Amino acid sequence: MENSREKSRRHVEKRRAFLINFAFFALIITLVYIFLKYLFWPVFPFLVAFAFAMAFQRPVNFIQKKAKRIGRGFPSLVLVLVVLFIALGLIVLLGATIFSQLRSFVTYLDERFSSLPQLIESLKTYLGSALGFLPDSIEPAVLGSINRFLDNLSAGTGGGIDWSFLSGPLQVTFNAAKQVPSAVLAVVVSCVCCVFITIDYPRIRRFIYRQIPPEKREVFSRTKRTVLFSFGKVAKAYLLILCITFLELLIGFKILSAIGVLNGSYIIILALVIAIVDIIPVLGTGTVLIPWALYSFIVGNTGLGIGLAIIYALITVIRQYIEPKLVSVQLGLPPFVTLIAMFFGLQLFGFIGLFLMPMLIMLIKMLSDNGTIHLWRTERDEKAYAASQTKTTDPPAESTAPPGTAAGDGE
Repeated sequence: MENSREKSRRHVEKRRAFLINFAFFALIITLVYIFLKYLFWPVFPFLVAFAFAMAFQRPVNFIQKKAKRIGRGFPSLVLVLVVLFIALGLIVLLGATIFSQLRSFVTYLDERFSSLPQLIESLKTYLGSALGFLPDSIEPAVLGSINRFLDNLSAGTGGGIDWSFLSGPLQVTFNAAKQVPSAVLAVVVSCVCCVFITIDYPRIRRFIYRQIPPEKREVFSRTKRTVLFSFGKVAKAYLLILCITFLELLIGFKILSAIGVLNGSYIIILALVIAIVDIIPVLGTGTVLIPWALYSFIVGNTGLGIGLAIIYALITVIRQYIEPKLVSVQLGLPPFVTLIAMFFGLQLFGFIGLFLMPMLIMLIKMLSDNGTIHLWRTERDEKAYAASQTKTTDPPAESTAPPGTAAGDGE
């Protein structure tokens, strides 16, 4: 009777613990959703300011130790101004070139989409010759279906596809220009906040630590170090990979422009866009280069198609060689998990969710791997369980007493 009551009590406690944990995680998920959906962009300047203030602590502390009379205010202001002037200088130097090439690239896209009917006719001719190996009884039906689909695509009616959004490609630039005043205000606010946070960072740090229970402070510090170190190292590695990919694309496009198969008036902006696409999870340079190469073959620009294929092959080989060496901290997610995170991030939070959701899932995985949180069983749990089972099943140690002597006998 007593055993049944004890089992019932344990069962009730397990259910209560499950409900409490479920409510806790549901609250956390709700708060994260509200923050990413409604508060991320308003607080983004302050997050950037806090991140730079953390990065400035070592040089500020070094200067303060060397010149104690200066204090923290002057070096904090100087560091923020130096970073701001460097960023503005890069924007001024690259802005004119990028804007000029972007205008040429938009003109190129306008020409390509205006010649869409000619492209589709070329595609029909190419497919008609490529499918000539089919039997005579099947070839007319297949070509008829393909031609009807391409005709509907050209008319903009098949499958609900509407190409009218391409009629004004400069609309995107105009919409971005309307955000310039808000962006300038955000930069000013972020710079001012960065100065004040850098000055008062030790006081802010002590305040945050006072709000954490003493028994949790070590876990908090270890988690912060792990997250900052891991994300910092991965960010540096992928930034280097982005620069390498950009240079590879730029050199390849320069060669293609030199031999006369590619217009060289927009190769910088093109290399930059493809390099950024390459760094997005799941995507890669093939997302742009492969369709572009196929398009070049279809319209008869065989030289450009071969050149793009060679560039893609070289980038892929080099990427497979350098990425494992640079990204030594393996935080990667399975491709299907990354794809699911990107899809739900895009649906829930828009374009920014495409990047934030995989990072959030990666952070959860990292905290679970180092034992800070326990949302699922990890390899460490399996090893601990196997070790405990081994200890419970080990036979008692044999006696080392001489033969004929009892193990418990004295001398």
